[in-house]
Amino acid sequence: WQDYQLVLGEGELIRVALVLASKASTILKGLVPQFVAKYEALYQDKLRNWRGDLTSFRDSIKLIDQVFDTSIILPHKRSDLPIKPRSALAKQIYDVAGALTKERDYFFIATLLSESITKTKRAYGEIIAAIQELRQDEILVHIDIESLEKKKELTQQEVVSLQQRVAQITFLNPDEKAKLLQDLMRMSPNEREASLSSMMIMTQLQSATSRSIHGGEGTPAAPGGEVTSKVSVASASIQTKKAALNQIKNLEKGAKVCLKNFQYEEAIKNYEQAELIASQWDLKDELAELTHNKIDATTRDYQYRQAVVLAEAKNAEKVGDKATAIQKYQEAANYSSALFKLGISTEDKKMREFIKKAEQLKKAT
Repeated sequence: WQDYQLVLGEGELIRVALVLASKASTILKGLVPQFVAKYEALYQDKLRNWRGDLTSFRDSIKLIDQVFDTSIILPHKRSDLPIKPRSALAKQIYDVAGALTKERDYFFIATLLSESITKTKRAYGEIIAAIQELRQDEILVHIDIESLEKKKELTQQEVVSLQQRVAQITFLNPDEKAKLLQDLMRMSPNEREASLSSMMIMTQLQSATSRSIHGGEGTPAAPGGEVTSKVSVASASIQTKKAALNQIKNLEKGAKVCLKNFQYEEAIKNYEQAELIASQWDLKDELAELTHNKIDATTRDYQYRQAVVLAEAKNAEKVGDKATAIQKYQEAANYSSALFKLGISTEDKKMREFIKKAEQLKKAT
């Protein structure tokens, strides 16, 4: 699809799409049905009774890594445990990893691979096998991106705002809302927003379905109402695949208009609602394209927000407002982290630069 390769998998309860920059290997294709089977076996009860709460699947990252070895792209470090490498080549690579961590606390496997080939003069395959041996023995361990950044505590105002949003989720009882609030407070900002968005969509769908059952098809909101409300009612009243395709087309048009006006959040909402409709009507090709477009819109949103906070940071620094400058540089680093997770590898370096700048300003205060 366009510049990407898609690998699709489908089970009884879930569908999986891998969006790849290059052609998938036979091995990778074979892993998809394995993942679907393991995921459905692990989360069967939660999937059958799912009500939009993404926190139920937070541990699924472990299964993703277990099957696809995704942690290989994360930054790594040498383990603090007293474990010795099994082979002479692994020991050489372990020493190369030590040299890489002299400049910073972590390194990437791609860098370790390149440096190890240069220093040991051994074949690519041998180096890869030795690196995997070190990872399997937990001599080299990966680091979560979030752990490279200092976690910012939520302000009281942010906690109150979070409580108000959770209170709007009508299908949870008080105990479930309290647990959800605690889970959300432990999440990163991006995880928190994704979870809340999912829950709110489910709330709107249930509300729309209820209105449709008790009072006929829901009446769409008047122009100027929130996009999410209008779409939820419309999605609940769609009766044919043709109508679903038309609704998706309208949402895509709306998203494009929003993108032209730099209204990225609204564009993302449109794509998410269109994804929901495509999923409900089993429109696999449309769903894959919508997912790609949403990722692209999210990337542009983060880049735009980062540019804004970076300009604010520099202006604050010029006028001597160090507290604001520190805060804005940290926000810029957070956006770099989010962009890095979306596949923009150059953001790793920018993230470290912004964090370093914030630390320098702290020391100067």
